[in-house]
Amino acid sequence: MLLALSPTLTTGQEPAGPAAGNDPEKKKGKIEGTVTHSLSKETIRRAEVTLMPINVKGFVQMGPDGPPGTRRTTSDAEGKYVFADVEPGRYQLSAQKSGFVRGVYSAGGRPPGKGASMMFTMGTQLELAAGQLVANAKIEMIPQGVITGRVVDEEGEPIQNLNVSTLRGTMMRGRRRMMPMGNAQTNDRGEFRLINLMPGEVMLQVSPQRWGGTPTGATDKQPDKAYVNTFYPGVTEMAQAARIEVTPGAELSGYEIRLQKARVSRIRGKVLDQAGAPAKRLMVMLMARDSGMFSPLSQGGTQADGKFELLNVPPGNYTLMLQGQGSVSHREPVTVTDEPGEELVIRLRSPFTVEGQFVTKPDAKIELAGVRVQLTDEEGVGWGAMPQMKVGTDGRFTLDNVAPGTYKVQVYMASAEGGYPESIRYGDQDATSQAVAITTAGTPLKIFLDDSAGTVSGQAIDKEAAAPGVMVVLLHADKSRRDQSTTKISPTDQNGRFTLRNVRPGDYLAFALEDAEYGAWDDEEIFKKLERKATKVTVTKGGTETLQLTPTAIPQ
Repeated sequence: MLLALSPTLTTGQEPAGPAAGNDPEKKKGKIEGTVTHSLSKETIRRAEVTLMPINVKGFVQMGPDGPPGTRRTTSDAEGKYVFADVEPGRYQLSAQKSGFVRGVYSAGGRPPGKGASMMFTMGTQLELAAGQLVANAKIEMIPQGVITGRVVDEEGEPIQNLNVSTLRGTMMRGRRRMMPMGNAQTNDRGEFRLINLMPGEVMLQVSPQRWGGTPTGATDKQPDKAYVNTFYPGVTEMAQAARIEVTPGAELSGYEIRLQKARVSRIRGKVLDQAGAPAKRLMVMLMARDSGMFSPLSQGGTQADGKFELLNVPPGNYTLMLQGQGSVSHREPVTVTDEPGEELVIRLRSPFTVEGQFVTKPDAKIELAGVRVQLTDEEGVGWGAMPQMKVGTDGRFTLDNVAPGTYKVQVYMASAEGGYPESIRYGDQDATSQAVAITTAGTPLKIFLDDSAGTVSGQAIDKEAAAPGVMVVLLHADKSRRDQSTTKISPTDQNGRFTLRNVRPGDYLAFALEDAEYGAWDDEEIFKKLERKATKVTVTKGGTETLQLTPTAIPQ
């Protein structure tokens, strides 16, 4: 399952990057600063500081060490760090050290975010000119929050080897979902210790089982009770869970969670491939529908005979998701009652190859090898892998092992300067801004590319002063045209400036958002309030629009 979250974060962050520093006439610059404690303001020694380039190559192979050009150093005894001989361009500065959450450079004292938004923040992007010295680039690190407690059974006895996780609310596809962000195992005393917690509101969840489940001795004729997912202080409904506010450096203790039992059933089934043979080595995941959770309730796998069994499943409505090698996937709606159900027989539909072609004008200057295509289903979950797409010199490409389904075609062009998808056709259907049924091989996918995209640049000004580190968001004025290829996002640099490239011509709404949670603008109620504060802009082919934006907070 691939979430199309990371590409969105890089879309639109395409000012002239470090590649410009290859010009021998360009002098290299220098960046120096300190790493400090956000509360005590004392300097922090031996923190690992990372300088990461932000450039037009939005989909490079990052690997474990970051994109090419990433550099690292360690703060000295006085908390100071230095990067010398730095190519001109735009960068992100961050720091890590045990006992602290990841810190980012944030110019002008503006906070880098809070709660779940800190996971996605890039802080203030730093623009380095040729030969420039950037001094006193301060990185403040927030001390980690810690929550400790224990898990007990109905008689108060400790339970070992259970997974305890913190849940945080984050916006995904226009709705708030609770996602696990940090976990720990209970020890022989039932104790747990959750560390490296960011500031913000969390809930605690205990998961008694994740893989298959533990047999309870129940028979098909007599369902049994079993331990089920339990939220602090000891409830099975997420809506009844207590909220815990984590503050920087907080050491919160004494959280006892009494694990709850409930009537449960089981889901048994057999998966057959397109030829009717058992489909083995498939991942089987059970997702609760409309629960607000974004993690599997239970998971397991198919055996050599294609059979699987998920135990200890409470009554409810679920989606059974099958995932195998080659990104072949299948979804099956399932309703579970406290009465035993019949064994499911699931027949997989044959995966196939979608043959596509990029169509450009004869004189278009688009590097096709850098364009990526992704198929996204109705739940916003991406199919397959976006990289490693082979594109021929004639613009033809293939997407292999596509499972039949309804998809929206997403085109990412971060490495194609000035390029944008003008229109998309799947057979005789217009797939530019709407989902289409892709069920069999043979129907051509054509993506018409134009190299005359527009550019939106400018500066965020707050009370006549530059506003560094705010998030500039450009949304298509037509809701039906909003997707990850038309939405452009970039934080402002240390001078409050921003540049958004590869903008499809059309009418847009621009915002400069303070302390914005990523994706908050997709919430319809929030957007209605936010829309009144938008700056309207019309982007023309090959045009450059310059804006001055006033930072605004996300409406509550």
